[in-house]
Amino acid sequence: MGLEIDMAVLTQQEQQVVEQFRQLEPRRRRFVLLEMARADADGWKQFQEQGEPRLRELAAQKGLDWNQLDDQQRQDFVEEILDGDGREWSTNDRN
Repeated sequence: MGLEIDMAVLTQQEQQVVEQFRQLEPRRRRFVLLEMARADADGWKQFQEQGEPRLRELAAQKGLDWNQLDDQQRQDFVEEILDGDGREWSTNDRN
């Protein structure tokens, strides 16, 4: 299950940005996200505070304990959600 964006609430330009972002390689997405976070640190902090509970929920749906994941495992989990490739993810994949 991926994190879905209701495209109906986005402007056409914003929809194009989202589509272009989705076409990037995962490594490049990370660079883009870091640059966006740097450009709007306060907005990013608020996004993180709102997004973490959802990530915890998604992890739990896959049988994972967010608190037991290290930083790399969390990053890999988020990348899988962004990729939307549907493969199963478990902590065993990263050990």
